[in-house]
Amino acid sequence: LQSQECIDLGAQDVDLLAESPQGPRIVGRDLEELRAKHHLGLAQARQRQLMELEAQLLELRGLFVQLEGLLAQQHGAADSVEQHVLRTLDYAAQTGGGVKRAAKYQRPSRRSALLRAALGLCSCCPCLPCPGRGLR
Repeated sequence: LQSQECIDLGAQDVDLLAESPQGPRIVGRDLEELRAKHHLGLAQARQRQLMELEAQLLELRGLFVQLEGLLAQQHGAADSVEQHVLRTLDYAAQTGGGVKRAAKYQRPSRRSALLRAALGLCSCCPCLPCPGRGLR
């Protein structure tokens, strides 16, 4: 009497056996080997995906480090601009009084320059009556 064992095959195992170039050898050990190879292939594919993901994460980290450097530079530039603006406001506040004083002095000097020009024109041109010169 020979003992016969019943082997329970799933649909995927049947497809694998049908597609394999070797003739089907339905032995319990061969099925285990096929399953092990299948699981090994899946594990290797996952490992490749994990390595690709790790490389992408390293690249992303590098981008964030570069972004941090650029932000630090921009922050420094913004601080510099702010300092220049504050300094300019201080200078404007300090010189505001000086500008008002200069405007006060400039108005009378414009009037006197205009008056001197008019008097000078009178002395140069004999046809114009001049208040400083007697009429002939």
